[in-house]
Amino acid sequence: LLVRCFSLVPIIDAERVPLLGWQKEDVSMPIHGHYFNPVESKGLIGRLRTEGAVCIPSLVKGDVLATIQSELLPENGEPQPVEIGSVGVRQHFTRIPMPGALSVTHDVCISLELLINDALRTDGYSGDELHFNDFRIQRYEAGSPGVTPHLDFKSDRGLIALLSIVGEARFCVCEDRDGRGARQVRSDPGDLILMRGYGFLGIEERPMHFVDSIRSTRISIGLRCKVE
Repeated sequence: LLVRCFSLVPIIDAERVPLLGWQKEDVSMPIHGHYFNPVESKGLIGRLRTEGAVCIPSLVKGDVLATIQSELLPENGEPQPVEIGSVGVRQHFTRIPMPGALSVTHDVCISLELLINDALRTDGYSGDELHFNDFRIQRYEAGSPGVTPHLDFKSDRGLIALLSIVGEARFCVCEDRDGRGARQVRSDPGDLILMRGYGFLGIEERPMHFVDSIRSTRISIGLRCKVE
């Protein structure tokens, strides 16, 4: 059973229209077109099948990204447990609460679902639509060890979307919990990483991954399809 955290219809605040350069009379563009640059979806499914995690570079438009940064950077967040799970995964970040329904951050998270489903369908995907119901904003301070190699939970189905907002860090997929065979996936501000969740494309294997080399304050947003 999937339970949504909030409405799937982005709330368009008239006061923000001039800020983002929207034209109120422009009804031909999908709502996500106001936030994101065009996506090249050809080959996306094949790459997800073989690579496990792929980057859609420079997805978020520059003015939109700057607005999200202004909403999130002042927030310090709530410290999270340093060690989690039975295998001792270590993490060093704080969790920032999702801004309110009239924030650009909120609208972008909701619009991402529409964009990702459109991109998958364009590339020939015929499975169930993704319905994100778990939204987490994580802040890593410069010099933080990040997160050691780990697998996301089996309850995270479909695709996992990781949107980089600000900061420099290294996101890698790897072969094991020692980080062997690490392959870096680009994660610059405005980039979107899509990573296979449990069962996507009928594949139960989940990519092992980690975050390290945090050179400046990093904020990222994770969107997941959680099942109970």
